[in-house]
Amino acid sequence: MAVALSLGALAPATAQVPSAATSSAAAADTSLGALAPATAQAGTDTDSPSVDAPEVQHGAAVHPVVASYAVDYAVTHAEAKRRLDRIDELQPTVERLHTAVRERLAGWGIDHDGPLTLWVWLSGDEAPSAAAVEIAAAHDDLEIRTGAKVTYAALVAAQKNFGFGSSVGPVAGVGSADGGAVDFADLMTHTDIDLRANALEIGIDRTQLPGAAVPGDLEATVPFGPTGNTGGGITTAQLRDSITELLAPHINVPYRVIAAEFIASEAPFDGVRHSQWE
Repeated sequence: MAVALSLGALAPATAQVPSAATSSAAAADTSLGALAPATAQAGTDTDSPSVDAPEVQHGAAVHPVVASYAVDYAVTHAEAKRRLDRIDELQPTVERLHTAVRERLAGWGIDHDGPLTLWVWLSGDEAPSAAAVEIAAAHDDLEIRTGAKVTYAALVAAQKNFGFGSSVGPVAGVGSADGGAVDFADLMTHTDIDLRANALEIGIDRTQLPGAAVPGDLEATVPFGPTGNTGGGITTAQLRDSITELLAPHINVPYRVIAAEFIASEAPFDGVRHSQWE
């Protein structure tokens, strides 16, 4: 079981398109603040794992969340508990920092590999305000990072404006006069805000593409192309690039297209969504 940790009440929201989705193992959620982003997903029911029954090792009870963290990040149970407690302790400070940098806030997160580090990312390369620096300077495990291209607010606005891609219109397969055209919105599984990438994420269910289901092999040929195309299709790598280019007129912030399938059945601590296209 992996534990999903989010920072702040501003966390991005994931929008999911109403559709049948494959269930994945649920993650226990330890959230920091009311500002954590929300992720919208398409018709997915997630059952929360029970954390009532602790594991028992060497005669001492170990909470399942602590045990899971220790395994995932190769630390002792004592260190895992210290880190989880520390994240909770820093919640009020992180929320104060969010307020201090509100106009430039681009992202936030937690680095678990190596020393535990909570971070807040600002748009632009200018130095943070003196007030923000003062808040972060009091804690060795809290950092302010700069250099993001757009603010979190801009990503939220772009996500809302794009919706589920109805403005994109029909896309098609190959081999017939109309290419078996389907609305792009029918291919989408979700939109999300990737705080680490400072980008909008667009999920595509490749099994809904016109023609045969798309294999994971990036060199495999896919029967997909512009409406009316009767050629031999394109590779899945080209498909990803083609869809990315197709969306350019409709999204005004950095974005990336991912496949809806997950490599792993459990969500990792850093919240990164795995794709077979990556």
